[in-house]
Parts: sequence; structure tokens; C-alpha cells
Amino acid sequence: MKENILIVEDQFIEANDLKSILENEGYSVCGIARSVARALEIIKSKSPDIIIIDILLQGAPTGIDLARQIMSQNIPFIYLSANSNNSTFIEAKQTQPDGFLVKPFRKKDILIALEIATYRYKFKRDLLERHSSWLNTLLIEICTKEILPEEKLKQAIQAFQPFIPFEFVLVDFNSLNMPVLGFNRVSFDQYEAIDIIKSLGQPVSNKDIHEFRRSYLSGHQIYYRDGFDFEETTQSVRILKQLVTRFGTKSELVVRPDAAKEVPAYISFLSSNASAFSHEHVKLIISVLPELSLFIKHIQQKSSITKSSSRTGQLSELVSLRPWTTQIVGKSPKLLHALDQAVQVAQHETSVLVLGETGAGKEGIVNIIHHLSPRKNKPFIKINCAAIPETMVESELFGHERGAFTGAVERRIGKFEQAQGGTIFLDEIGELPLDIQSKLLRVIQEKEIERLGGRQTIKTDIRIIAATNRNLDKEVALGFFRIDLYYRLNVFPIKVPALRERREDIPALIQHFLREHAKVTGEVEKKLDTEMMDKFVEYSWPGNIRELKHLIERFAILTKEHIISGLDIPKVQIDVPPVPLPFAKGFQSIDEVEKSHIMAAIKNCNGKIAGHGGAAEILQIPVATLRYKMKKLGIGWHYFHDNTN
Repeated sequence: MKENILIVEDQFIEANDLKSILENEGYSVCGIARSVARALEIIKSKSPDIIIIDILLQGAPTGIDLARQIMSQNIPFIYLSANSNNSTFIEAKQTQPDGFLVKPFRKKDILIALEIATYRYKFKRDLLERHSSWLNTLLIEICTKEILPEEKLKQAIQAFQPFIPFEFVLVDFNSLNMPVLGFNRVSFDQYEAIDIIKSLGQPVSNKDIHEFRRSYLSGHQIYYRDGFDFEETTQSVRILKQLVTRFGTKSELVVRPDAAKEVPAYISFLSSNASAFSHEHVKLIISVLPELSLFIKHIQQKSSITKSSSRTGQLSELVSLRPWTTQIVGKSPKLLHALDQAVQVAQHETSVLVLGETGAGKEGIVNIIHHLSPRKNKPFIKINCAAIPETMVESELFGHERGAFTGAVERRIGKFEQAQGGTIFLDEIGELPLDIQSKLLRVIQEKEIERLGGRQTIKTDIRIIAATNRNLDKEVALGFFRIDLYYRLNVFPIKVPALRERREDIPALIQHFLREHAKVTGEVEKKLDTEMMDKFVEYSWPGNIRELKHLIERFAILTKEHIISGLDIPKVQIDVPPVPLPFAKGFQSIDEVEKSHIMAAIKNCNGKIAGHGGAAEILQIPVATLRYKMKKLGIGWHYFHDNTN
């Protein structure tokens, strides 16, 4: 039996057409809601498996408002909208939908979207179960170790790190024998223990301590706060205000274990990211709450915490990660979060999408994912999609048979076949033509390929990791990247920060590159003087780490002394060709005019391409010619709407 679906759509004809399509494909439709209020009633009484939500409903609230209300209910949902502009897409994306359909759509678009939503839901559910099982096992294991309570706390915190994005943790057992402890993350697997009250460096009254603890020991058992809620709370509590200012925190996830009923206690995970936490993190905490409560009770019953240990908590399971994670230089929060995500997803078979600017270090994250995965001893094939001529992309990826095209004198094995059993890394995937995106989607869905000019279907067993420096949200909104492929790849996105977003890592990177240069040349390792270092930290680095590395190598070669000084960072200059004629300003190119004309015709025909009343008939050109022009001009696939499904 297929999934039970709720349709939230205020247009009667469209809602019933959608209902008919779903029921003909074996789905059950539990209702049609034309307002958010009615949708909430049906959700409560019918418990749908998937919800299809039109973004723009008559009046207020909107479909996005509905999505915000059901995010915590663990129900996958798909947006349906005639408005595919970038601002709408970004606002909708913040509610973490499992799919996005743009009107007009075909039957197979709906079926693919439902398949993707089901896949994403099952993946998130399985991921939660695996993480919960792993954390529960570790908490039990840590309890049995003969080490100081503080060390046990460090190891428990480290166990949560790959799954909860924090940089600082408060642990308070509300006891005279135990101080209010803070654990500050100083590198990938190192934490500095801090006695919070003593660290303030000034007398603190019992009233202030009571007020501080009371701010955490009221309200829900598990909750997160950010934005105005977080700012209002922290500014009204003296100790908390000082901590927030000191560590730059902007959001927190708070849990009060069941043990707190006997002796009040809480743990607060804090982040410098204003929107670090979500309902997914709450679900994970709920799933491990019984074991976490037992762990806290175990710590409370042990002797009081003594002098801070200088040892670093290192779980045996994470020791093997060091050779790979230490290849990434830096300890800024955003970088460490990307590393945590890479470690978290490495053991799973899901597709991964690595996002970030050119030169930011995306390939380093990809290397970590592959080399920590079960496929680490299998092929690891890398391909730069931007470097392949458009006419050769399909052959390069999927191979070709002899005689498939002029010049194909022998069979060619494509990159996907070469990666069989292992991992394929598709760098700059945003550069793929739309027709190749369609074929790639089939590879992901069907796990099979066909060589160009071949008739044999070849089954594949490959993990796909993709990366891009493009804003795929914008590319999807403009129709240049398939929305179904985007959602297939975007199951687990990892954002690699630009160098200007982690300036605190620049000195360490400079030292690393100077050390590497010295090893290669056999020279004494050089250093930057203070003035030069300040210039490097303040510079915006549009070319990111790659630009920094090349500039360091150049300066090291130019400088004969031990200290590099007195050199200026070259400014990036972009030469803009002058407009030859004054009246040329504001004019469009021929391609731009043709593209606008074709899109207007398609819109006038309600998205219909072929047949009577279609855009091809209106423009008086063959359907094949129109499709060719659409492909050439980058007119998105979601405009197609002919008589085929």
C-alpha cells in the first residue's frame, strides 16, 4: 500500500486533478484542504504520510506558515507553487521541505517528487536511529570507565559533537560539590574545561547564581532558543550575559534530563550561529534522553569533580579520524562544523552535496568523507564537470560504444563504470547541461547507466558526492538546474566556509604553507612579520585558500631573508570592456531577446509546448526546434508541458 497523502490546495480544479493522478497511481488521498486551519484539522484526525502544500493559498496564513507548524510533527511535505522566484524558494527552503513542485508540472514530476520525499524521510529516520544507537552505546561505555567525572563529561560531549553543532557547553548539576562547568571547543577533538563562576574574575553573589540557574531550570525539558528569545533571556541574566559576550554565542539547545527531578541539572549546547539548532536536534536528544539521564545520575553519584584534568577526551572510535581531519588546517566554528558533518555522513551511503566558493577547500571535505567510508579501499573517481566540453560530457560520464558518433573508433568506459563499488566525485556539478542532469537523475534513482550508443543497461553500485561553487537555490529558481536532481543530491548538504568567514584560521594556514614550502625547497622555514600578518588577516581573499597558498609561495620565493615583510597583497582587478556605442547601454543581446520571447510564449500557453495551442504552434516553428532553442538558451525543464507524462 502506497502512502496516504493530504493535498493543501485552494484551487478546486487543480486539487482534484492532483487527487485523480495520485489515486490512479495507487496512492490514497486522505483529504483536500483549502486553508491552513482545515489542513491542521485533517492532519490531527487522519495522520497523513506525506503532505503536498500549495505555497500561496487564498488569504492568510500561507502554505509556508503551515509548514512551520508541522515541522516538529515528523511528516514529510512537498511544496507546490506557480511562483518559482528566488526569494520564494529561499523562504520555503528554510522550512526544510522534502520536495518542491513548480506549476505547471507533469504526472511524472509529481511521482518523482513523492519518491524523493519518501526517500529523504526514510533516510532521516534511519539516520536518527543509527545516531541514537551509537550515542546510547557510547554513554553506557563511558560510564564504565575508571576516569575522573570531568573526563567522562568531556567524552560524552565529544560523542555529541558530530550531531549537535555547538562550540561551547554548559553543564550544571546545581550542586555545592560541583561547579558550573563550561567546555570550550578549541580544536576538532579538544575541549577546555572551565569553572564558569571562577572564570568571571569578579565576585558573584548567590542571588546572581540562583538567577542564572533558574533561567535554565524552568520551561520545557528540551528546547532551543535563538533570535529575540535568546537575546532577551541572556541580556536579563547577569552571568549569562557575560558568557554570551565572552564566547559570542547566539543560540542554544537546552536539555534537562530526567535525573533533574531528583537533583536539578541541565546541559546547554551553545553556538555562535544564530540558527544552529532545529527540530531534528531535539528529536535526537529525545531519542537518547533515557541513557543521558542515567549518565547524569551516574556522574552526580560519583565523588566531586577535582582539579581540572589536562587530558583531552578522545573516544576510541574517533582516534582513527585524526589522520584525515588534521589535514584540514583551522579551528574556526564554521570549519569545525563542516568537519563534524563530514565525519557524521561518512559511514552512510547517501549522496552528499558540498557547497562553497572556488578555492574554499571543498575537495578536502570530500576526501575525508570517502576515506572514512566503508568504500575507502574501493575506486575514488574525481571529475571536474566544468572542464569537459559540452559535447563530450555524456561520453565522459557514462562511456560510449564503438560507432556511437563520428570518431568513436572503440568502446570507452565512462567514469561511472570506473567508480563501480566506490565513490565518484562530481566537482562543479552546477555546470552540467540540463539533458545530462536528467540522465544523472536516472543514475541516482535507478542505479543504472547506458553507454552512449549502447542498448545494454549496466547496474551501478556507486556513492555520489557532488560539489559546486554556484548558488543552486538561484539556479533552480531560474530553471537552470533540475529541482528533482537538486533534492536528490541535497539530502545531506555540507557548507564549506569562505576564508573571509574564518579569518582566525589565516595565521595557522600561513604557517602551514610556509612549512610546506620549506620542506619542498629545503630552505629554513620563513615567517611573516606582524604588519604583513595583519594585512593577510584583513584581506578579503576572493580566491580563498588557493589564492592564499599561491601568494605565500610567491612571497617565500621573493624574500631571501628569514622574515617576510614590506610586500603588498596584489589587488584583484577585473577588466570590463567598454561599451562601444553610447546607445548600446540597456540593449539586450539577440539570444536574450529570443529567450524572453520564447518564455513569454510558453507562459501565454500555460506552459504547453506541443499540440494545438502550444508555444510551438504560436511561434510557428517545429516542436523539435523549439526544444532545441530552449536547451540552448537555458530555459528550465519545468516549462516543458506537452502531451507526454
